[in-house]
Amino acid sequence: MKTMTIAMTLLGAFLAAPSISLAQQHDIEHLVVEMANTPQEHQAVAQHYRMKAQEARDESARHQSMGQVYAARRSSTPQQGRQHCEAIAKQFQAIAGEYEELAKLHDELSKNPQ
Repeated sequence: MKTMTIAMTLLGAFLAAPSISLAQQHDIEHLVVEMANTPQEHQAVAQHYRMKAQEARDESARHQSMGQVYAARRSSTPQQGRQHCEAIAKQFQAIAGEYEELAKLHDELSKNPQ
């Protein structure tokens, strides 16, 4: 019970504190994943990864939108910008897919905690 309380507190702090540095976020995320043992903890981690997947999809959409702005221009330089944005949008879609897979993994772990 104490481990669950600590993990849930850390996860709550992690999700509620967007002002902490990226390195700190990664450290906290690693700790929470490492400590997740109960179904509730794994579900909290799964929800976190779903949130990260949505953030990646939002970034993809943002880059797709910028690519459309470049595409509306008529010279070759903006076309390079369009290609750049399209490539980044595809990468963010792939990242979103990976986060969804992690969420599914933790959904499964919540059914069979170890």
